[in-house]
Amino acid sequence: VNYWSWNARGSMATCRLDTFLGEFGGGLGLWYNASLCILSLAIVKYEKSDDYIRTKIEPFLHAVPFVSMAGFCIWRLATDKANPDGSGFCGSPI
Repeated sequence: VNYWSWNARGSMATCRLDTFLGEFGGGLGLWYNASLCILSLAIVKYEKSDDYIRTKIEPFLHAVPFVSMAGFCIWRLATDKANPDGSGFCGSPI
């Protein structure tokens, strides 16, 4: 990447890893926030029991964010969307 950006460190592999982890962590935070909102809705408005939440709702509240963000980030890597942006940082345009 040094030929692309002045004072760049690492390689395209580290650029891809940085982009993957940044997008995965950022997106996962948003999804888990939505999961907490759904959990609060189930507890407060619909008055679901702890057993019902633990067995019926909670597995989806963990699986959907993780699987969707993992799939999205793997797709971004497979389509080669992680590129250095010319300023020494790695990024991924939307």
